Amino acid sequence: KNIYPAANHSILHLSSNETDQLYAIGYDHSNNLMATNSYTSNLYQLDITPCHHFNSFVDSNNIDFNRIQSIRTNKLATMIVLDSNDVYAVGHNEEYNLGIVGDNSNKTELTYCSAISNLAHSNNANVVDVHFKDSSTTVHLDNKKVYSIGTNACFNYASSNKTVTLSNFNELELVNGFLQDSNYTILKMDGGENYFRFLLSNSASNSQEWWGFGQNQYGVLGTFFDESVGTD
Repeated sequence: KNIYPAANHSILHLSSNETDQLYAIGYDHSNNLMATNSYTSNLYQLDITPCHHFNSFVDSNNIDFNRIQSIRTNKLATMIVLDSNDVYAVGHNEEYNLGIVGDNSNKTELTYCSAISNLAHSNNANVVDVHFKDSSTTVHLDNKKVYSIGTNACFNYASSNKTVTLSNFNELELVNGFLQDSNYTILKMDGGENYFRFLLSNSASNSQEWWGFGQNQYGVLGTFFDESVGTD
């Protein structure tokens, strides 16, 4: 039904008439493949393996697969985004990047991302999308604003080249200011550890455009004649 690739592994969503299951293959860091209920150490899963921990978690909590809005995975962690602003994650969390209130310990079991739920509730808004990097998480709410948590050189605030670690969600001030002053709304978030890209809808021209900022080595932002680092 879907494939979620990362740098060192992939997670597969397989569906039949009777059941939905997740499977994974590749490097398992802090149980981010969700392959076992008794995680002990990092290792390679060389064959396609059922995500036993995830599948048993879904069964024990009576979670319907139809509630899954998206699955985000990177080389260190995996995040499951459900409806109703419920988000769970497993893996590396040393920069508070999983969005768990007051907690930066690594997780080998799926754990409720309480900071994301609190963010939505405090803004009387709902989660639209989550962009998930190795060391930070950015959340787009339906109040047309984006917020970030974790460590992400210059992209938490999107206004400086300083490395900042945030233990609570903060606004991406440059992005939100741009959106408020323009006719644009976010359709999709994309990017890597050192850059962001946004697919924006322009209501004035009824068009869709990619915008971005950050490190542009090899033209990853799509501006191939400029490989500088920019915050605009």
